[in-house]
This record gives sequence, C-alpha cells and structure tokens, in this order.
Amino acid sequence: MSNSTITLENITQLAGHKILVVEDNAMNILVAKKTLENLGAIVDIATNGLEALKMVDPMRHSVVLMDLNMPVMDGYESSRKMRELNITIPIIAISACIQNEVEENVKKSGINEIIVKPFLPDELCKTILNHTINASKY
Repeated sequence: MSNSTITLENITQLAGHKILVVEDNAMNILVAKKTLENLGAIVDIATNGLEALKMVDPMRHSVVLMDLNMPVMDGYESSRKMRELNITIPIIAISACIQNEVEENVKKSGINEIIVKPFLPDELCKTILNHTINASKY
C-alpha cells in the first residue's frame, strides 16, 4: 500500500502475526478472535492473567491484547509480571472504560497502549501494526 491507512479491504494486514488475547468474557473472546483472524492473524486465548503468564511466548507472539479486569489475576498484574520477566513484546490493553486512574495504572504496569471497547477492527489493526513495526526496529 502506498499510504499508511489500513483498511479492512486488505484482510492480510496481520498475516504472520501470532497474538495472545487475554480476556475472560466469552463474547469478547469471540469478537476479538474473529476480528483478528479476519485480518490474517493467528490467535491464542488466555482467560486470565495467570494463564497468560504461562502461555506468553516472545518467540511465538508478536503482541498481547490484555483485558484489565479479570478473575485470578488482572491485566495490570499480569503485565507487570511479564515485564519483570523481561518480556518486551507490546502489550495493548483493551478496556471498556478510560479514566485518569486507569491510564496511570496502565503506564505503571508496562502496558504500551489502551484501546477502548468496543473497538473498530481497522483501529485495532493499525495499533497492532504500529507497535509491532516499532518493536522490530529495536
């Protein structure tokens, strides 16, 4: 593509990306998985932050999409622990609410960015590509 605009007409934008989606809500899992697969990504699912810690693999996953409020271990703690383990792949929070307190906690936990639910597929795609292209430069 000649410009940086990502559209849903180019459904292979995320081809080659393996994404770990961390989400406890079945409907949100279905929407995220279908959206990402339609964009060409391979998707792994973890239903809480502890499961995500066990599953995340920097050699496999190019990005983590992290819900913030989950049982067992929330997204903040899971993200902090990933960073403590020197896992540097981008973590993008997906949250239904954006408040100053949430934004501050996101920054403290090592999360790279927040996307508000419900998200637009092309917005999600652009955000993932922005972080994975920038991550590959380092």
